[in-house]
Amino acid sequence: MVATEKDQVKEQLRASLFLANYARNIAPLVQQETETVRKQLPYKIPRGYKPWGAIAAEVGVAIATLATKFPKTPGDYFYSMLLGLWLATRSPIYAIKRDLLRAFELSDVAPEKGLLADINPPLPTFMLLLPLNALVTPEGDSVNTIAIHLVDKAHPERSIGIRDNTAYEVGMKELPNRHSLLWAAIDSSLIVWHSRSSVTEDGALRNNYERNQGDLETSQEDIAFMKKVDSILAQILLSLTYRPDLLGEEALSAPGKPKGFGAAAPGRSPILRPRWLGEGFKLPARSPAGDKTHNSPAAHWRRGHWKRVPVGPRDQGGRKWTFIQPTFVNG
Repeated sequence: MVATEKDQVKEQLRASLFLANYARNIAPLVQQETETVRKQLPYKIPRGYKPWGAIAAEVGVAIATLATKFPKTPGDYFYSMLLGLWLATRSPIYAIKRDLLRAFELSDVAPEKGLLADINPPLPTFMLLLPLNALVTPEGDSVNTIAIHLVDKAHPERSIGIRDNTAYEVGMKELPNRHSLLWAAIDSSLIVWHSRSSVTEDGALRNNYERNQGDLETSQEDIAFMKKVDSILAQILLSLTYRPDLLGEEALSAPGKPKGFGAAAPGRSPILRPRWLGEGFKLPARSPAGDKTHNSPAAHWRRGHWKRVPVGPRDQGGRKWTFIQPTFVNG
């Protein structure tokens, strides 16, 4: 028993020395990749969202980590690969407005045939910016950026990106259905969250959350949080497919100050900005409480949902998916 404990201490010491040595060796590559990302993609991020410098640093760490083939946890690898795919494909950044985020939190994606099975956003890969501290984990940490990729087995080329002769490819062997929703994020305590959900033929999201997290212990609170993120992201994909009006213009870093889109000094890359999701969208306001009786139900939000509604002439039977917003019920 004593010998075993000593062996464990020695192994921990070797691991610590290895990590320290690895950190020293990888640091220059991280700095190099971060500076490259910042120069190639000179984003201006609006106030109230994670600064571009911090985002570029996370991308730099991801690229350097993949380049060195360092033994990583499944979550680290998954997060790094999605960021690498986003960078290699020059995919967009969307910044979601707080009201639309809240509306999606108060809505459900019911398993209805054809709803998620037919999603077809303009681009399958993107980075999502959330208002600072708007999405909080069960431990109280904030998730401010999420890397997202929608797998379509009919188009495997969309899940591959090439950058500097390096391929960033999402594996599909373990994905049983045509469509799968993949996402990964790192919270303010540097914990990696990731999820792989398959879209079934009846339009439901199927996910083994415990298996997704590898060796990490997954609590019921963690599972509830990941289901919440799955629902929000599924509704964003539905919006990009069926409600393109919710995708607005580029986000100005300082509204009201006409700096001009794409303006840049000679010899420098044009300024890039994320596009708004939900610009102009307003969550229905809570109305003042009216007269109530003891039998009146408590005031609450009636949850929103997605529904197929008739469109066009009645005899043609046209239908389309639309978002039924949550409403506040006074009781």
